[in-house]
Amino acid sequence: MAAWVWLVVAAVAFGVEMSRQDLYVLWFGIGALVAALFAPHLLLAGAVFLAVGSGLLWALRPRLARRLLPPRLPDPVEALVGREAVVLRPVGGEADFSGAVELDGRRYAARALDERTAPIPAGTVVTVYAIDGVRLVVHPLRAPAPPAGEEPLA
Repeated sequence: MAAWVWLVVAAVAFGVEMSRQDLYVLWFGIGALVAALFAPHLLLAGAVFLAVGSGLLWALRPRLARRLLPPRLPDPVEALVGREAVVLRPVGGEADFSGAVELDGRRYAARALDERTAPIPAGTVVTVYAIDGVRLVVHPLRAPAPPAGEEPLA
């Protein structure tokens, strides 16, 4: 394969990298430039292209990505996990759809993480444990006092 073919591959790779800016294709563009030096030997040029591209991708991308690429923003819904909320309407278990909590001034449907703590009474401070569809899965920070005659939850 002629050297110009490898130069075209490099130009295409650099063009794709400029449009995507994710630091994946750049390394194979560099590999194509190096492979152009070995153009008369097709198998050697192909091996050099793959070795240089893969090697640079593995060795340099993680470090450069941390420095050059913007940090990944968390999904706003995922950001609710671990936060504290206040129960507005008693929160029941899996089958109860009437529970509601307030978090950052917004009202969310909620269900209890553990059926043994349900229903969680209004006014209880809870922690958001997970998201289940459109409902927050919550657990009380301090388990409510058990009814008379029952053992407290561990």
